[in-house]
Amino acid sequence: MMTHSHETPDFVAYYDSEKAVAMIQYRNTLTSKVTAAAYLWLHDLLAGIDIAAVKGCFFDFQPVKIFQFGNIQEVRRQSGELNRTYDLSHIPVALVVKDIYQEEIVTQGMQLNPQQKRLKLVHSLEDGYQFFEAFRATLKPQSTPEE
Repeated sequence: MMTHSHETPDFVAYYDSEKAVAMIQYRNTLTSKVTAAAYLWLHDLLAGIDIAAVKGCFFDFQPVKIFQFGNIQEVRRQSGELNRTYDLSHIPVALVVKDIYQEEIVTQGMQLNPQQKRLKLVHSLEDGYQFFEAFRATLKPQSTPEE
């Protein structure tokens, strides 16, 4: 079931409560204002749901044709703020790209490196879901307090 949805000419975002997955799909031109608006939606979403239940988050860049200058700094700023506000260490993030051009821009923008196990470039939603499952399998089970 789609809940917490938001759509503009620049992006569409929703939370699938059955799959416990958030989706942000950018469109056409990605600017710092678009990024800020998408992250504001994500902040609002996380404030209104059980974060522990979230199984993954997609950022889909496939429809993007132009990445405007200044967007990279906004991504870093917004991502840092989100991670300081919420403990997202258990939520894998799939960055969906369609080609080498998008791979390069997203890799540089997100400063991706092999040590970031929670973030991964993928080429399809299916690959993203597989990544979510593989990542979650590496998490330590939550221990219950002894009574």
